[in-house]
Amino acid sequence: MAEQYKIHPMIAQQDEIERRGIMVFDDICRMPLYDEPYTSPMTTIILTRQGWLRTECDMRPTIFQEHSIAVITPHRILCVRESSDDFQSTVIMLSATFLERLRHLYSDTYRSIMHFRNQPDLQLSDRQFEVIVHIFSVLSDIGMQNIPSRNEMQSDLLKILFQMLQEYRISNESKEEGLVPREELFSRFYKAIEEHFRESHEVQFYADLFGLTPKHFAAIIKKQTGIKALTWINNYVMIQSKSMLRHMQQMPIQQVALQMGFNELSAFSRFFKTNEGVTPSEYREKIK
Repeated sequence: MAEQYKIHPMIAQQDEIERRGIMVFDDICRMPLYDEPYTSPMTTIILTRQGWLRTECDMRPTIFQEHSIAVITPHRILCVRESSDDFQSTVIMLSATFLERLRHLYSDTYRSIMHFRNQPDLQLSDRQFEVIVHIFSVLSDIGMQNIPSRNEMQSDLLKILFQMLQEYRISNESKEEGLVPREELFSRFYKAIEEHFRESHEVQFYADLFGLTPKHFAAIIKKQTGIKALTWINNYVMIQSKSMLRHMQQMPIQQVALQMGFNELSAFSRFFKTNEGVTPSEYREKIK
């Protein structure tokens, strides 16, 4: 399974995506698979042309259906589970640098992208699908041109793409309603984990951020998501740890531990083994 992931074109060209900022992959028949959840610093836009893809996004089951578009924003916990035999898609990948460029150039476009954090996919009508396919095609054609203004033109097209998607979301009556207080708290909690997981792995730390007692805070998160607050924190730390152990083979495990907020290697090893069943060094050896 891990080998399958390594040879996937979207993975093989990670350095090229970073260099160019944006790449379009046509005729993707399968998505990169791990045997475990993972995160990516890149934004992934998936246009499902036919078939379906079953995933978990932030540990919540999601199915991307035919003629739907999905936007996976950076650092989401993603696990691709299964796809139909006839699955076919076009995928756009944006580097973190390119996304930051959009944030500065087009703040409205950036906000539209971030809207997909709460609802990653949008079902399109046949006509809407045709329009989006055309935009993807032009983005791909421009990407093949070695011209100085390539990034500027692609940025402009992405602005158009997300303006269209915003209009489609409204016209399809799928405009997201205001989050209820508990949903809003979880959304803020998840963002806080992304920002502060290196500082603390304690529920009390996050409860304090929101002015709540740890007991009350934990009860709200458990009731809203069905998952304990501490489990959310630990899972996020584990996924980031595995990613570093897998992709930064030359980095000493002691340094990985420090990056994950552990001052002592022994503490990191205990935490990792408790959650994974093996030590960090054993995990790294297993995935070679």
